[in-house]
Amino acid sequence: MVYKLLFVAVLISSPIFATNFSFGHSIEVSSAHQLNALILENQDYCLEKVVDEKVYLKPKKIFITNSGVFLRITHWYLVRLPTLLSDEEGCYITFIE
Repeated sequence: MVYKLLFVAVLISSPIFATNFSFGHSIEVSSAHQLNALILENQDYCLEKVVDEKVYLKPKKIFITNSGVFLRITHWYLVRLPTLLSDEEGCYITFIE
């Protein structure tokens, strides 16, 4: 009985630990300007291309969760995206001034 309870506890908590350890740390940004700056500072890591006003993101760097849509800007850090758009070229954002 004890082993069964222990197994159930581990089974229930496993997804929580996987999400917490594999997802990284979210950076809170206070303005659109700060978000734009963070993305541009890390463009080699997270940007695919820029076409006109569309800033295309690398698909593997986008994470959709119950808490929102996040962009991994470095190996360890993510930022929440207020809006994510898509077209035939891929997923993109537009920089808001």
